[in-house]
Amino acid sequence: MPTVCAAWASYWRTGGGECVKQNQLIVGGVKAKLGEFPHIAILGFQRGNEKIEWDCGGTLISPHFVLTAAHCTQRSNEGQYWVMLGEHDRDSNATMVPWPKILGPIPPSLFHSSELGKDSSGTAVIEQLLRVEEVIDHPEYNGYLTYYDISLLRLSKPAELTSRVLPACLPLKPDVVDSKELTVAGWGRTSFGAHELSQVLLKVNVPVVSLLECQFRLFRHQDLFRAPKGIMVDQLCAGEKGRDSCKGDSGGPLIDQVSRGGSKCEHTVVGVVSFGRGCGDLGVYTRVYAYIDWITGYIAPN
Repeated sequence: MPTVCAAWASYWRTGGGECVKQNQLIVGGVKAKLGEFPHIAILGFQRGNEKIEWDCGGTLISPHFVLTAAHCTQRSNEGQYWVMLGEHDRDSNATMVPWPKILGPIPPSLFHSSELGKDSSGTAVIEQLLRVEEVIDHPEYNGYLTYYDISLLRLSKPAELTSRVLPACLPLKPDVVDSKELTVAGWGRTSFGAHELSQVLLKVNVPVVSLLECQFRLFRHQDLFRAPKGIMVDQLCAGEKGRDSCKGDSGGPLIDQVSRGGSKCEHTVVGVVSFGRGCGDLGVYTRVYAYIDWITGYIAPN
């Protein structure tokens, strides 16, 4: 398999090979189907006893870890980060609704793999609210420039895997080509200047743009004060007029789908929403493949 999916193949597909999904800010997007992106997370921050502020996205990549952008995690000394998995409509509350677990083999190389097979109960809840135990920003991220904009969130306890909560695949090779269309999903704002996040998970297909074209389009009308080296090879550009990610989608996934056996089930996270030129034009993503060794050093240290 061309991606790090072998660990989760039995979770994404049934014994007959069918997808386990119920159904197969986003500017120019449409509502995602219920359960269409079971790896997607929404990241929130809480000060004291105040209400959690949900303002970034993320991707579950193992039961213990969520992948997000480092610029989403710069307030860790001021309060507590939380992750919600299995979310779809932010107006609904399904944190107590039981849902069948998916049980399968656990690779021994995974972080704390021995913990993952202990609970043999048959149900979890649809929406899982989990405390972030540790924020692991990339060591070269400096909190201001747009480079190395990637972070791992270690959860206080492992996510329970269901058809609504599944880890995404990780790429093992840089196989994204110019002009290919990928998918970005999130609850971000639907227009530049909007104040409210989307209540329902949205998705949009965005075309990949070459780094040269991205450089020209992104910086022809603005200086490089946050990207003095321009767009680097560990970044990825995608989007066009009317199809883009927006504020509130930060940290969320840019997704490719794996085709195997004539069907597409597994989702591969190839990028992390980083920054862009306004909304509805062009987005820059941290290229996940460029950091695969750093990521797997945490999620699969053995």
